[in-house]
Amino acid sequence: MKATMTNVSEGASNSYQIHSTALVQLTEKDIGSKLTCKIQHPSLSKPLEQRFDLNKVLRVAPKVTLTTSHTSPIPLNRSVMLTCKADNFYPRNISVSWWRSDYSNYTKNSSHSKENKNKTFHLHLPLPAQQASKMETTYMCRVIHDSEKIYYASLTLKFGMPPEGSAGYFLLFCLWTGLFLGKIVAAVLLLYLFWKISISKINTRTLTKRDSSK
Repeated sequence: MKATMTNVSEGASNSYQIHSTALVQLTEKDIGSKLTCKIQHPSLSKPLEQRFDLNKVLRVAPKVTLTTSHTSPIPLNRSVMLTCKADNFYPRNISVSWWRSDYSNYTKNSSHSKENKNKTFHLHLPLPAQQASKMETTYMCRVIHDSEKIYYASLTLKFGMPPEGSAGYFLLFCLWTGLFLGKIVAAVLLLYLFWKISISKINTRTLTKRDSSK
């Protein structure tokens, strides 16, 4: 790679000094990479080299999500498992804490992160959740990465509450179902009456023929 700026200036005792700057755009692919500065001069038998580990300055922010395998509404007195996920971060230092809407303080709950194949790290931290003092409770996961930036993810759980508007749809469904079944029953009764009348007419004709034959 080329330097973005190189400055050669005169120093003391007829000597010179050089300052070179390189602009490097880092990505997660640069974890484990080194930057080498090489200086060549006729007075040197071999070039001077200095290496710098890019992971000393590289930071990859975590992608924080809060998930659960259950969908609202959740039956009363049933425990559900929440999972706070912090994925693809670097370096490894990270801490996780939980917050619930009916408590004012965070509850610290951290564990060791695991390394990915690309040298980043991930942490999936479970938390069992039960019905709180309210039918609707919000959980928040707070992640502090490398003692610097803070990231949040939240999720609201509803316990024992039907989805909004579901009662109206259920009553409407029952009404239409009742009307449909009523029509079927009425049709069956009409067919039965028609069949009875037809049978009665046939029997009457049969008796009339027998009487006339006598």
